[in-house]
Amino acid sequence: MAQLGEAAIEQLRGPGMAAVRRTIARWRDPRARAIRQRNRARRTATGSAATAGVLGAGAATSAYVPALWDWGGSAGFFLQDVTTFGLGGLAVLGGATAVGAGMKYRRLKRTPLPDAAPEPVALPAYGSAAREPMQRLRDAEQTLH
Repeated sequence: MAQLGEAAIEQLRGPGMAAVRRTIARWRDPRARAIRQRNRARRTATGSAATAGVLGAGAATSAYVPALWDWGGSAGFFLQDVTTFGLGGLAVLGGATAVGAGMKYRRLKRTPLPDAAPEPVALPAYGSAAREPMQRLRDAEQTLH
């Protein structure tokens, strides 16, 4: 049982944790962050523009198709006005959001991407005499980067 526990701990120290460290390093990489920001801004701009278009079309339909509101008499026409102005206001708000997100995307697109971080160096096994110097070298390279 003790040998099984030691083997599990050695696996956690070795390849398992190395994979976790690589994944975290890729996530924290400045280049990857900049790319994620660009993608997020592009999606926001696209979604906001589509929402503004749909709401604008709804407002236009509500305003220019009075047959939709004939069933309610004077109350129906009041509802038509409320619906038209409500949907129109939401469309303007969505359009403003789309313009802001589009400007942010344009700014991010013009900014050059940072250099990719170097791939972390695989260290020798824990029992090796070369591990400590290799670890110091790796730390120094990361500090330089």
